[in-house]
Amino acid sequence: MKIHFYDNKFKNVINNYELTEEQLRYTKHPKDCIQLLNEDFNRYSIVAMDGNKLVTFFVLHKNDGVKPYSNNNKSILLRSFQLISVSKAEAMLKMH
Repeated sequence: MKIHFYDNKFKNVINNYELTEEQLRYTKHPKDCIQLLNEDFNRYSIVAMDGNKLVTFFVLHKNDGVKPYSNNNKSILLRSFQLISVSKAEAMLKMH
């Protein structure tokens, strides 16, 4: 698994990533997070890839994004954390 800051080379992987309606009740779809990234330079989208497969996606948000939750100006908020299903993760671990 390799962790990367998002850039456009991951666009197809993000656009094809599927979340259930239930999952969308609790988190934003990664492509929606990417749109916010373009509007707020205090957001950093992170992708974790296993080969060509998206394993994890999350956003690190600093400055104004943290203010509702902390007075610490060095804090970073973790947003939109997504991990592949446990059964898929277990299958991947067995393969390695």
